[in-house]
Amino acid sequence: GVHVAEVFSPPRYCKEAGSLRLRAGFSVDLSENKPNGEPWDLSEDDDILELETVQEGEDPFPLVGSPPCEVFSRMWSISKHNRDPARNRRARAFGEKHFRTCLAACRRQMDRGRYFLHEQPLGANSWKLAEAVEFAKDPRVCFVKGLMCRLDMQPEDEHGWGHVRKYTGWWTNSPVLARLLEGVCSNITGEREWHR
Repeated sequence: GVHVAEVFSPPRYCKEAGSLRLRAGFSVDLSENKPNGEPWDLSEDDDILELETVQEGEDPFPLVGSPPCEVFSRMWSISKHNRDPARNRRARAFGEKHFRTCLAACRRQMDRGRYFLHEQPLGANSWKLAEAVEFAKDPRVCFVKGLMCRLDMQPEDEHGWGHVRKYTGWWTNSPVLARLLEGVCSNITGEREWHR
């Protein structure tokens, strides 16, 4: 098998794998191509089935999943009245399908005795979907709340680079990963400069 693979993400972890002498697996994202050279699109049922096949074949040790969260964000909810209701329904349906696809991939990892890491912003309402509530009941799943500043997330603005205080939630079935991700804001520990 491969040491790491990603779903709903361009190569991030996989891109760094080689420098750590790890074997990178698939990165499934609209910006990435399937083995046949065509772009992945997990809105399509055939591509979801192909993901299952590739996941089984490559057997990643951990799978990292970060499905699109735009339609689950607070900003989307606040601004939905400015958009066509039909567009909102279509976008929400695609968002929920992507979320379910990611959860199914995570469940396959657990069922094969492998690991997963699923990330979503803590304020996303995807955590409240029926599938999410059911997934969280699995005793193999740990929920972790943490801040991206601890992971060195730094956007740039007119004042330069600065750490961002963004609460994020993770699900994983790895107690080791859960301990690494959980933590205290760097402002409190004094490790990094004040957030913007």
